[in-house]
Amino acid sequence: MDFIIQKKLFASLVSEVVKVCPAQSVLPALTGLKIEAGENGVTLTGGNAELFIEKTIPLQAEGETVLQVLEQGSGLVPAKHFAELIKKLPESIRISLKESQITVASGDIKTKLPGFSDAVYPELPDFHVMQSIELPFGKLKEAIGQTVFAVAKHDSKPVLTGVNLLVERDRLICTATDSHRLAQSVVSAVSTMAESFVVPSRALSELYSLKVPETALIRISNNSQFAIFQCENTILYSVLLEGMYPKTESLLPTEFVTTIVLNTEQFRAGIDRACLFSGEWKHNNVQLEIVSQDQLKIASKSTAIGELEEVQNIHLAEGQLPVQMTFDGKYLLEALKGINSERIMIGFNGLMKPVLIRPENHHSTIQLLSPLRA
Repeated sequence: MDFIIQKKLFASLVSEVVKVCPAQSVLPALTGLKIEAGENGVTLTGGNAELFIEKTIPLQAEGETVLQVLEQGSGLVPAKHFAELIKKLPESIRISLKESQITVASGDIKTKLPGFSDAVYPELPDFHVMQSIELPFGKLKEAIGQTVFAVAKHDSKPVLTGVNLLVERDRLICTATDSHRLAQSVVSAVSTMAESFVVPSRALSELYSLKVPETALIRISNNSQFAIFQCENTILYSVLLEGMYPKTESLLPTEFVTTIVLNTEQFRAGIDRACLFSGEWKHNNVQLEIVSQDQLKIASKSTAIGELEEVQNIHLAEGQLPVQMTFDGKYLLEALKGINSERIMIGFNGLMKPVLIRPENHHSTIQLLSPLRA
């Protein structure tokens, strides 16, 4: 293996891949960065047994030659040390692997690192033979942002620590729940499969942070072990979570005793302010009270800091009044951050029944939140 590549581009892509490589592993190969130089470019692969990222560098980018492959081949290099070295080199880099030794040269600088065979590296599935679903990366990123925060943070029920991806003919339904709240986002897509699988939240967080254009199409495939996300020159492989995901559709109410419509940003800012005074409570208690047809009161208090009370206008109210309930302020704030709409609808169904929050005019984003006992 022998190739010459632009330093800035290479350092950036190596950093993106190496961040998922463990410093130590029972499988030593996973502490390495796999480098493959082929006829059409160089491919970098890193992973930790549960999550792998693969990036391919083409010979040209934006009409400029960024890579010259002098000799094809592949091998593993110590991931963390290699990434730190590449960042500190001054200019174009030449990398060669011969007799289990990686030589890295840049200008007058020449370094050598131990290399080893990639024959022991885990074999990743071929997504080309699988059925798939395709949608713009920006839409998937938005759906992740609207749901991933609601996964369970403890693994007493491991399947709840991930987001359920339900693929239907023309849409992707992303659902997350920790049994106290539920977040769901529905996205239009083009699909050749109809399946349901659960992806760990960490993998989706890595996917969310990928540096690819939001308009680029992302292709999602899966087999019994992996979910595969392919977008432009990047592929992310995630091991699936095992277990039966709960049937959540029956949890979503369609009729309400009381509904109100509020300005989203104003309400979000009010809850954010209330959270400043709710920290001493185990569940960040924030109280909501519909005091009249056109007014909502938000209140929170702290014995050490003080208390907050503010009144906001209600654009529309229907059903039984008054209503007074207490919620986890941070949960409520996270739910509101996932809604991109000028106005929201909040539906109530009784004192201790979960409330449903969604955009006023569509159901593509749904947040369900259980109240706290006062």
